[in-house]
Amino acid sequence: YRDSLQDAWGYCLVDPDKAREKMLITLGHMMTDGRCPRRFSRFGLKNDMDDFSDSPTWAPEAINTYIRETGDFDILNRELPFLESEETSSVEDHIFRSLDYMYHSRGKNGLIRMRKGDWLDGLSGINQYGEDATSAWVTVAAFNAQNIMAGLYERLGMKDKAELMRVRSAEYKEIFNRVAWDGHWFTYAFFEDGEPIGSSKNLEGKIYLNVQTWAIFTGIVDDKDRIESIRKSIYRYLQTPFGPLLNYPPYVLYGERCGRLYRQFPGTFANSAVYNHGAAFKVFADVKEGDFEEALDTISRALPNHPDNSDMCRTSEPYAVGNVYYGPNHRRFGMNLFSWFTATPAWLLHDAFEQILGVYSDYDGLTLTPHTVSEWTEYSVRKLYRGTVYNITFKRDSAEKGIWLDGVKQSGSTVISDKPECNVIVKF
Repeated sequence: YRDSLQDAWGYCLVDPDKAREKMLITLGHMMTDGRCPRRFSRFGLKNDMDDFSDSPTWAPEAINTYIRETGDFDILNRELPFLESEETSSVEDHIFRSLDYMYHSRGKNGLIRMRKGDWLDGLSGINQYGEDATSAWVTVAAFNAQNIMAGLYERLGMKDKAELMRVRSAEYKEIFNRVAWDGHWFTYAFFEDGEPIGSSKNLEGKIYLNVQTWAIFTGIVDDKDRIESIRKSIYRYLQTPFGPLLNYPPYVLYGERCGRLYRQFPGTFANSAVYNHGAAFKVFADVKEGDFEEALDTISRALPNHPDNSDMCRTSEPYAVGNVYYGPNHRRFGMNLFSWFTATPAWLLHDAFEQILGVYSDYDGLTLTPHTVSEWTEYSVRKLYRGTVYNITFKRDSAEKGIWLDGVKQSGSTVISDKPECNVIVKF
């Protein structure tokens, strides 16, 4: 379910109509109460109804990106079915129900319950030690999803729902910063009895990457000292020549309650390996903090052709991004696996075109804000946006700044044209 939404989100930059089809199919398999299946089948096979808490959080970004690319706000009114029900309702209502379910599914510490699991599959099942097991990361993901929907609601004039999303996000923000802060970074999750996962109190798995990067790029943390501490901790504990580790140190003796990742060899998969999906999240955080050199370095190390990546360790095609590089605690450090089994490429597409190259489809045009390293002096992007081909040339210019559309200087950073093809010059 979640992978379908992320794949569609990435495909919005390639073929929005195909992405729309995928999103509608996926959202049409939601339960009426807002829960989503782990996996669903369109061909009569049994659905996997394991209740993973993160499943709904990916829909707002996917739908919002489709709308930004196409201007098709009417998709929010499209009637869709529910799984195992005769009821139908709009796309907007499907998304609202799912976020509302999450809001009302929280533990005694105020964070959202992990339930069967979240993005980190290896931690699935910690609720067997108490249903009040909670995920700090999924609370951040819900904060982000609600803020996206608040922006859409405001655009549509749905002020009451926009305000509800903002109020709930503010509540998440206060609780997250109070409950999950560990002194130098954020804790990832908590068992029902309060035992943390991803805390300095743990002997193994002291720090987890994703909750740090998401905290930064979603804006749920805005304390500059905390952000600086987080970034230093990522560099100190997680950085490798192949990208950042998912967590550290690996579980060897003390993680028996932490799901299957404890049973994975140290340095593999979720047990202190370089998970490229997590690395792709980090690019958003790097750009948010204005560290464009680090953003480019992060995305480059995920790719199989980076000079530090050894051909001797690669098990995939030299043009395909792997799901994981084995970490330094494994004797095959740097080996990459599962090149065709990862949601990483969708994030890398948005990393590259929107976050680094700075070509962002907005509701009223293309917003052009390059985030490039200092040695880049010129590059070009060809973008199809709402039936118009934009030939965009970016040039570093110390004397003159601005954007020119077909020779006419524009005000602001957004351009729009109704011609079949146009030329844009961006001097930055």
